[in-house]
Amino acid sequence: MTRGPRLRPLASGRRAAYNSARDMLWLGAFGLLVVLLILWAAVIAPRMGKKVFAGLEAKGWHTVAPEDETLRSALDALRPLNLGHSLPDDGRLPELTVLSALARSGPDGTRYLVQVRSCGPDASVRANVVSTNTLVLEPRRLGFSPGSVYVLARDRETRARRTVEILGLQSLETGLDPGFRGQFMVLQEAGAAPRLPSPLQQALLASADLFIHGAGASGRHLPNVCVRLTPSGWAALVPEPIVTETQMQAFTDTAERLSQGLSAA
Repeated sequence: MTRGPRLRPLASGRRAAYNSARDMLWLGAFGLLVVLLILWAAVIAPRMGKKVFAGLEAKGWHTVAPEDETLRSALDALRPLNLGHSLPDDGRLPELTVLSALARSGPDGTRYLVQVRSCGPDASVRANVVSTNTLVLEPRRLGFSPGSVYVLARDRETRARRTVEILGLQSLETGLDPGFRGQFMVLQEAGAAPRLPSPLQQALLASADLFIHGAGASGRHLPNVCVRLTPSGWAALVPEPIVTETQMQAFTDTAERLSQGLSAA
């Protein structure tokens, strides 16, 4: 009868030691995961993206200096580019640094493919966020008057809500082709009433596999792609490096479709 009480402290101590070891193991695994994610975002993905980016020079693209004034002017005119970046209350935009740039000439002028580093306050995490973005842009006069328009996949609405509110954007619900509203969301400046040209809408629908996971061929989807339209040009941005040739091909294919759709407007 006296042995039971004596064993209880020993069993209790073993359970405490087990629980402590388990907690340390979980904490260590979580810490390792965080380190791996940081390593991927800060080192591995940018290096892979740089390699994929450089491979485009064999496909008709040529290198442009990061400080090129025409590129810098076009980039500034199209900001803000990323509605997925939660702007602070004062609407301060992140700083953009061009890391590398390519260009190719076409019937509508020069098209740029650019990797930029974005650094600025993100309200969703209440801290400065540094990221590498990939974007394509064409500085040119469009055949219609878009005002200031953004196009996102419909399932990105929640992620973009804060920045949409700060910028005072409104949803465009009229003049959309059948099937377009179900897959894409169009946002405009308050008071504007643009008509998104049907050829552009069809170009976006043909590129749905880039914007929407599972919408087409596997391996072509990129998360949080944002299309920007202004009277002085257009751009499409993905807020991360593009690390596979398949995704880069999907991105450049989409750029070609969008450019053609805008030319047909």
